[in-house]
Amino acid sequence: MEAPPRSPYDTDMSTRRAQRGAQKGWYQMNGRNGLPIRVVAAAALALAIALGIVTSASAQEELISIGSASLSVGAEGSVSVNALNIPDPGLGAWTIDITYDPVVVSVVACVGEHGGVCNPAFESNILRITGATASGIIGDNSLGSAVFRCNAVGSSTLTMNVPLLVDGTIGDPQPVVAATQNGVISCTTPSTNGGDDGEDDVFDCSDFLFRDIGQAILDADPSDPHNLDPDNDGVACEDLPPRGDPGTFPSTGVGVGGEATAGQIARWLMAAFAGLGLAMAGGIALLRYRAARVGVHRR
Repeated sequence: MEAPPRSPYDTDMSTRRAQRGAQKGWYQMNGRNGLPIRVVAAAALALAIALGIVTSASAQEELISIGSASLSVGAEGSVSVNALNIPDPGLGAWTIDITYDPVVVSVVACVGEHGGVCNPAFESNILRITGATASGIIGDNSLGSAVFRCNAVGSSTLTMNVPLLVDGTIGDPQPVVAATQNGVISCTTPSTNGGDDGEDDVFDCSDFLFRDIGQAILDADPSDPHNLDPDNDGVACEDLPPRGDPGTFPSTGVGVGGEATAGQIARWLMAAFAGLGLAMAGGIALLRYRAARVGVHRR
């Protein structure tokens, strides 16, 4: 029995279904813009990876941080102030104020790094670290350290304020935008084991890179509970190299000829600025001073 003849309507619908099926297969093979689906997928994957790399890089933001410590009452501990993820041309000048609770902790000593200086008594509850360098500090570096003593049970947040942070562009230092990360000193009840647990002797010269931090601790407590001056000559950690004394007025060359170097003058000026609390202006001034000195030598 023969099938009834197909109507023109049935023939037209069959043709349309075939065309749609062919079109769908073409889209699946090539994509709507004429690109193979595999190429589109690969491009999307590459874009996602690139975005992940950018996000990871942006997460490495410039950061000024201070460490934390947990101590018994009467004990002392050191925390560092660090500049992290600083890009080229590097950090040129900085002033960092650290506020603490003087009821809970007190500052025993502090030292600046990279030619900087520290004023442990900038205010009754604030220490200041300030410095400047014409070479620029790139990457992760310590800008200084402070030794705290626990006076009472409790905790003291080490809150940072950064009134000055500029890069090392000679003659025209630019602001550096950096996040801050505070620290905390936690003071706990002293051990009551009935014996000498040695908590008073918490420092050793091997803990330091330079002699000056040991000397600052010794000067703060000449009884020398940490035995930093075993021969009792008033000089701590004599086997360590000295960093130099930024508080000494530079020689003008009397008796030896010549004039004070830019580095000597700069160190003395930074010490003076820190003592007077004028490091914000001093840091910029030193960069410009050093730029002028470089210009003189290049002529």
